[in-house]
Amino acid sequence: MSGSVAGDHLEREQLSGTNISKELDKFAEWLGKDGRVFSDINPGCSKCTDKGRDKAIRPLLKELGFDDEDPKLRFNVFRIKGNSYINPPDTGPGGYLIPIRQGPGVVAVPTISNPPKSSGEEPTTQLIVGEKVYFDRRVFVQSSIDCLVVTVE
Repeated sequence: MSGSVAGDHLEREQLSGTNISKELDKFAEWLGKDGRVFSDINPGCSKCTDKGRDKAIRPLLKELGFDDEDPKLRFNVFRIKGNSYINPPDTGPGGYLIPIRQGPGVVAVPTISNPPKSSGEEPTTQLIVGEKVYFDRRVFVQSSIDCLVVTVE
């Protein structure tokens, strides 16, 4: 990823890195432990505010190609329960949504789309652990999933 963010809206791309699966698994395990602190943003979405988050995610960010000390790097870890909207960054070209793990007992593949319109459903893009999805406007996430959103201003 070279520490930058770019792409076409809702475009999926395979994550690369020698240890990407290992680092995703390690962070998913850390995130799934009881007692992790999350703050509700809306009824379907909460943000990880655990004091240990930054230290725990540092190896994953580095494996993804981001400089965790870059002052322009912004990231958040969200827990979606059911369905929720995620807004793009206020500045910069857009961001990546990186699935970390599906919620317990979830069998349907989580998806991301543009917000539903009154005229009908929007096409969806699957959210697969081991891939990233670029987005540059408000999106709708369906299903239960923990995910990382990364931007570089």
